[in-house]
Amino acid sequence: MEVKIRSSNLQDLEVISKINGQGSNEGEEIARQRLPSFIKDNNLFVAESDSEILGLLYFDRKFFDIAEDNNWFLTQITVREDSKRKGVGEKLLRYFLGFAKENEAKHIFLDALESNLASFQLIKKLGAQDAGYLDFGNGERRNFFRFDF
Repeated sequence: MEVKIRSSNLQDLEVISKINGQGSNEGEEIARQRLPSFIKDNNLFVAESDSEILGLLYFDRKFFDIAEDNNWFLTQITVREDSKRKGVGEKLLRYFLGFAKENEAKHIFLDALESNLASFQLIKKLGAQDAGYLDFGNGERRNFFRFDF
């Protein structure tokens, strides 16, 4: 399967909203409202094969208003259920890291739930540094990571 990464456009909105929501009507509706601004700002990439979208990645070019310029935040990577464990997420993340470096990002921050082992392994494999964690006290822990350029 040949996977290509490209910038998203508004024609993708219906499909990427479904992928981002992964079966949750509420999640799809929230995605339909949020994702157009990421598309407009060229902050959303899709992975596709044979003109079919398999996954998406979107980000903010500013890590909250208090951070220095060029500290980006990777908001979300989502891969369609039937395309997981096929290298789609890795291809999206590698593309994004190259894009960030070309566009002079200093750091990329991201987070992942400790229970999401596949994300954890991928993030570490590609060289992310640990940047702390947040323990919810209910057995869930969100870990923060940073890529430096």
